[in-house]
Amino acid sequence: MKTITKILFIIILVSILSLLQANCKSAANYDIRGTWSVILSYFDGTSDLFLFTFTGDLEAGIVNHTGVQYPGTYTVSGSSVEFSI
Repeated sequence: MKTITKILFIIILVSILSLLQANCKSAANYDIRGTWSVILSYFDGTSDLFLFTFTGDLEAGIVNHTGVQYPGTYTVSGSSVEFSI
């Protein structure tokens, strides 16, 4: 009976540790989905307005930019955002 109790204890402990590890992954702290206006200012005093639209989930998805035919991708980890078009 002691062996079965030890095996059951180990199975429960491994299950709890697995659940904790799954919840500790690097999740996004911010929801960047939607359309963002970005103003790019040049040294000569002129500027351009760009619109970026992020669709997907909190950690990754598709980014579209006005004037660009093909979409890009984005990833969010904590407070860091990376995207390429």
